[in-house]
Amino acid sequence: GGAGGDGGNGGNGSRISASLGGNFSSTTTGTGSAGLYAWARGGNGANGRDGVLNGGAGGNGGQGGNIVLESSLGSSATITTSKDSAHSVLLLSEAGNGGDGGTSTVASGGNGGNGGNGSRISASLGGNFSSTTNGKDSAGLYAWSRAGDGGAGQNGTLFNGGIGGNGGQGGSIDLKSVPGGSATITTSKDNAQGIFLLSEAGNGGDGGRSRIANGRSGGWGGGGGGIELDGDWAITTAGIDAHGIVAQSVGGTGGRGGDSGFFGGGGGGGTTGPSGPVTITTGGSIRTFGAGAYGLIAESIAGHAGDGGTTIGLLPFAAAGGSAGAGGKVTITNSAAITTGGEQAMGMVAQSIGGGGGNGGKAFGAYYARGGGGGDGGNGSTVTVDNTGDLTTSGNDATAIAAQSIGGTGGTGGVAGGIFGAFGGRGGPASDGGAVEVTNTGVIETGKKGVGAQRDPSITNRVCGSGCSEGILAQSIGGGGGKAGVSGGGWFSVGGSGGDGGNGNKVTVNNSNRITTALKSSGAIEAQSLGGGGGKGGGTVAVGVVASVAIGGSGGKGGDGGPVTVTNKEQGALMTEGQSSPGLLAQSTGGGGGNGGFAVSVAGAPPKLPAFALGVGGSGGVAGDGGAVTVFDAGDITTTGPDSAGIYAQSQGGGGGKGGFAVSA
Repeated sequence: GGAGGDGGNGGNGSRISASLGGNFSSTTTGTGSAGLYAWARGGNGANGRDGVLNGGAGGNGGQGGNIVLESSLGSSATITTSKDSAHSVLLLSEAGNGGDGGTSTVASGGNGGNGGNGSRISASLGGNFSSTTNGKDSAGLYAWSRAGDGGAGQNGTLFNGGIGGNGGQGGSIDLKSVPGGSATITTSKDNAQGIFLLSEAGNGGDGGRSRIANGRSGGWGGGGGGIELDGDWAITTAGIDAHGIVAQSVGGTGGRGGDSGFFGGGGGGGTTGPSGPVTITTGGSIRTFGAGAYGLIAESIAGHAGDGGTTIGLLPFAAAGGSAGAGGKVTITNSAAITTGGEQAMGMVAQSIGGGGGNGGKAFGAYYARGGGGGDGGNGSTVTVDNTGDLTTSGNDATAIAAQSIGGTGGTGGVAGGIFGAFGGRGGPASDGGAVEVTNTGVIETGKKGVGAQRDPSITNRVCGSGCSEGILAQSIGGGGGKAGVSGGGWFSVGGSGGDGGNGNKVTVNNSNRITTALKSSGAIEAQSLGGGGGKGGGTVAVGVVASVAIGGSGGKGGDGGPVTVTNKEQGALMTEGQSSPGLLAQSTGGGGGNGGFAVSVAGAPPKLPAFALGVGGSGGVAGDGGAVTVFDAGDITTTGPDSAGIYAQSQGGGGGKGGFAVSA
């Protein structure tokens, strides 16, 4: 009748080293049969045992092992696979998951174990490297460093639940094509990337709830590791969603906080870590022919934070949502000629995206209750693109260069309900976009006929429908503020305030070569810094005997747009043919203020006694300001479509939020 035992830790994977010399050749003809497969895996932590008193803790996951692949100059490596899910080269470092905590019959639940960290993957390809795949889901080179998830904290009875385990960190990935050699990759079927690099963090485990006492916090989500790719490549893909190169650092999500019993508090949502930098330096050629098949994708994306747990009791204060991590720095230096032929097949995409804040916990009280605040969003980081290669796309929604840094949204405030009074949780503040800079000296053409499949005019995507194939699209975007929690109480009830929107950051574009677009809504250069909108204030309802007061929450402030600078040099001839396709668009816009929350107040009284009811709607949020816009043009600009200005420069403040309505009865 005692405590449950703790689970054991998983073992670590060890280093794998492979060297390809001479004339290496590998051919496979079976489904799921990679040409070269290296897998270094950590073991999972064991679950804690259940106990009459306390549950045992889960064991920690083991680390994934390092993987090193090398081929020397003067060598030859030829790899061919024929069936589906048969990567030419598959390198996988996978950490173990943390074990779940054990449950408790009487007292506290066990804590979850931590996930293991992913480990480094390094590949250096010298000599003549040739890869061909002929099946679906069969990449030319696939490298994945995967961290383990945290185990769940288990439920308690008289005492607390267990704490969720933390997710592990993704490992770094380095891939290089050595000068003096050649690297040729060809894939022919759907979802068969030329090169796919992914560093993925583990998710945090959920916190355990308690029947009587405290729920515990969710585990932290890990951050993705750094990625570097360098070298010249000859990559050709033919299938749908078969990108040329994908490099992604992706964070894990935070665990949800556990719910409380009547005499405790809910657990806070797990935070998330920042994701790693992604750095791409590439030359040679990249050609894709399928729909949705981008030439090059580089992304650093932080994970979404966990939600706070629900709290009930006499006077409950709910826990806040977790705060999110930042997206990492993204840098592309490209000299490769990139051509895409399909619909929705962009040439080059660089993105840094902050994580979203977790939602605040709900609160329900016998007397009074306060909802948890939404968590903070994470910042976007710096995005830099330096392109000297010629870029050509054919389809709708196929921008040649898209560079974006996006701040994470704030979490939603928690709902609150109390018999006598209640306060809704505030919306979480959003975070800022990072600075974005694009420098182009290559020739860019979008909407070019004859590159790949016939354009489909029925394609509708994003906000502008068909077309939408800009030459250069550079954006820094602040996240939207979190919506506040609503509340309902007896004599007194107040809605939460909306979160403030994030700011856009500096956007800079420098161009010194020809850019031509043929489709509608396809500007040659579009540079924008956009502030995020403020969150909506929480609505509230108060119903009391003799008297009641209800006050709606105020809307959040809109974020400011940042400075935008576009320089088009003498060699920069800009030509557009479609409707609503400016030669050069430079815009800084402030975000709109959030609307105020409504207020409804109702009071009743026995006969011959007075009743007092007051409802006050929340105030609308202040809007953000537009930033400074600077344009320098020494090149020729030609547009032939309607509503297509040669230069369109705008700085615009956002609209203020509407005040909330009020009813008193």
